[in-house]
Amino acid sequence: MITTGWLGIKLFSAGFRSTSGISATAELFEKSREDSGKDIVFLVEDTVKKSFPPTDYETLATRIGSMVRENGDGSVLTIVLSSDLLGTEMKVSGAGIRDYWIIDQAEYSLAVYGNQAPVFDRLQSTLESELVRMKVEAPSSNVYPDPIPIYSENPRPAEQIVVRPFYQENDRPVSLAGKKEKVRKPVSQDDFKAFYLLRVNFLLIIINVVVFFVSEAITYRHPEINYIGALKVMDLYDPKYYYHFLTAAFAHFGMEHLAGNMSSLFFIGPTLEEVLGKWKYLMMYLISAVMANVLSVIIYTGMGRFNVITAGASGAVYAVMGGMIAAMICKRLEMRRTNTMVMIAVTGYMLVSGFFSKSGVNNSAHAVGLFFGFMICFLIFVIQDQFRKQKRKKRGFN
Repeated sequence: MITTGWLGIKLFSAGFRSTSGISATAELFEKSREDSGKDIVFLVEDTVKKSFPPTDYETLATRIGSMVRENGDGSVLTIVLSSDLLGTEMKVSGAGIRDYWIIDQAEYSLAVYGNQAPVFDRLQSTLESELVRMKVEAPSSNVYPDPIPIYSENPRPAEQIVVRPFYQENDRPVSLAGKKEKVRKPVSQDDFKAFYLLRVNFLLIIINVVVFFVSEAITYRHPEINYIGALKVMDLYDPKYYYHFLTAAFAHFGMEHLAGNMSSLFFIGPTLEEVLGKWKYLMMYLISAVMANVLSVIIYTGMGRFNVITAGASGAVYAVMGGMIAAMICKRLEMRRTNTMVMIAVTGYMLVSGFFSKSGVNNSAHAVGLFFGFMICFLIFVIQDQFRKQKRKKRGFN
């Protein structure tokens, strides 16, 4: 059984010393740095036996803020021992605490939030190893331990990229007989309902939102059930869980995670769907999402990181961004060269910054999603161009 006493011993082994008890369920640990300042850890117990109310989290957030200002170069981390991961996460984030860990007492798992300072990396590795060992030795252990979650960070474009289709209604091809062919009429961005809401893209957003709230409701009624639909690395070795490669693209770990992905998808998805068409867009989205999950799990397996779970639509969102880049390069969108380079630069920056983030980002899913989105759309556009050239040649056009 995980207790704050056990965590205190691990902190002591890492060089931290207990200085004071904040309350009956919170304690302060400090470790002096060689240069200046101190590394500080607040250890909090928020379990069924000892609850830590939201007001205490707000008080703790105020104290953390003052210590950050006084501490100079030191780092501050909050570790919460919890029996309700999602409920605790809502209380901690609601209080405005930025960098924190939550240790799930029932699942023997460690969830990392925020931008972790490098000084805590060794402590994280030690706790992860111990939690895996304890899970294996637990009486109700499975064949392999429940994974330790890695949270996908949400790609958040700074602003909506305003584009319009390259083709116009008057550009419909005319056959030799003089009869106009049937071509899909472009939808203007000024028509909000038609451009943003009457879309497969918007249906995908609705599915993501519904899945999230249904999962939250199930978890609320049955706290022992966690990470519904998420993908475990060890699922790669069990065919009966292969459906997780798809469901993980519709599962999210929190409201902020969901909101970041869905807001990005809402603003950039309709433009690409307008260019591709709804069925090609849906095909690109699902294939990229599945392949992002498959290859990221293979990469984690190659790295020996078997105790990982991942979820989120960010792989598919990056695929849409890759498709947008392909559309610009293939001149399916009437944008200036500078705007194309800006889109490429912003996407590259988000991808690279994710690799250097310490908040547990599934960067491989982002990279794979971006690659597949770009390649699928690029091939579609190339095939379409070849088909149109052959069609024009048969009609006697150059």
